[in-house]
Amino acid sequence: MEKSEKMKTLYYSIWVDFIFKGEERPENKYIWKPFALFFMSFMMSFNFWFFSFLLLVHLNFKNHYFPTNFIIFNSHKADSFFNFFISYLVPFLLINYFLIFYKNRYRALIKKYPYNNGKLFMRYIYVSFLVLVLYFIVAYIIVVLIEHK
Repeated sequence: MEKSEKMKTLYYSIWVDFIFKGEERPENKYIWKPFALFFMSFMMSFNFWFFSFLLLVHLNFKNHYFPTNFIIFNSHKADSFFNFFISYLVPFLLINYFLIFYKNRYRALIKKYPYNNGKLFMRYIYVSFLVLVLYFIVAYIIVVLIEHK
């Protein structure tokens, strides 16, 4: 199996794991699709934002077209949220919608990919946060060591 096929299998397997977890609870009957779409897209956009941050800060990678920098509101916080939404979240919402939910495609995916009792999805979430936490712990240690020289 080539690398791109493995990545596709991993992507769909994580989604199938999350879909089963969302569908299995009766209280989620009407909200699991929009919740799953938003939550997973947010996690992916968060990971992409962190990767972009690393490129920008540590490799001095500058792309003047991305992320967007609209100044629309009188509030820096509102502008930052809007820019994150447009630059990072909307692309993943669209990609995930068309690859997973459009024409109920998730039904075919559920038959094709195995369910891992939510473990694969939870690993994705934990690793996403663990990488961020480890980065900041290492950065803090480096700053403390530099200050004590």
